[in-house]
Amino acid sequence: MKTRKEMIEELINDDMTSIQDGSMKDNDRFIYDVLMNGRKGYNNFTDEELQEEYKLFLEQNEDEDEDDEE
Repeated sequence: MKTRKEMIEELINDDMTSIQDGSMKDNDRFIYDVLMNGRKGYNNFTDEELQEEYKLFLEQNEDEDEDDEE
């Protein structure tokens, strides 16, 4: 299991890359939502929230890997 710090770094790197690449599917919606409602920030997530977010991140990457194989 990764440490809290490792998960946060990986999530932030993924968010930054997605925004820079414009590859985030809902990039505009994501930015609009952050500007409109703010964002809690990974450091403020509970351990459970962080683990759930990281799990979603891993699942998304698995889906992208499967799409690349096709």
